[in-house]
Amino acid sequence: MEALQNLTPTWRLAASTGPGHTMGAAFSMHRGRAWLGVLVCSAFGVICLASALGASGLWQMFGLAFGVVCLALVVNIARWLLHKGPYLVVSAEGLLYAPFADRPVPWNEITAMTRILAFGRSQFLNKTTWTRAPRSDQLNFDVGDLTAYPNSILRQISRGLQRLGGLPPISIQLGVFDAEPDAIVAEIKKYWTGLIAEFDPRPISRR
Repeated sequence: MEALQNLTPTWRLAASTGPGHTMGAAFSMHRGRAWLGVLVCSAFGVICLASALGASGLWQMFGLAFGVVCLALVVNIARWLLHKGPYLVVSAEGLLYAPFADRPVPWNEITAMTRILAFGRSQFLNKTTWTRAPRSDQLNFDVGDLTAYPNSILRQISRGLQRLGGLPPISIQLGVFDAEPDAIVAEIKKYWTGLIAEFDPRPISRR
């Protein structure tokens, strides 16, 4: 399939979109990783739903809940695979993240940014080894007035979970793009004058 063959980085400069609009960097979804996400979520969702059919009580509820969530993720990813245009645009106008809003969020409206660092963990005997996995990093941000942007029940749930972890509520999975996470963060730093905090999830004794 053509979508599975599109594995090379294609991020580019975004063209001007009108008077006063400035050049910026545009990032599209990496279709190979997106299709892999569809396959994994589909398989996990089917397994959860099948397990729920043979269970009862809380286990059945958990199976149904996780199955529905997985299938909802599949629909969401598939929807964005059909999206025409950049998935993320970073420019002087602000940060345009298509799943969040169809217009840029001005930099002066962003109140916080945090990069959640991802690590792979391996265990051998009594030794634990942590390896950086930047492709799984996540970038979270917050805005001064969320009511000015689109909202939904699924978004409220996602934002609530992020806040429970002490993080800004809007999350961007850096691994879905056609550029390295460091390149995306570097573009943001050209315009965002605030601090991009880094959250290390490892136990303090392992850092």
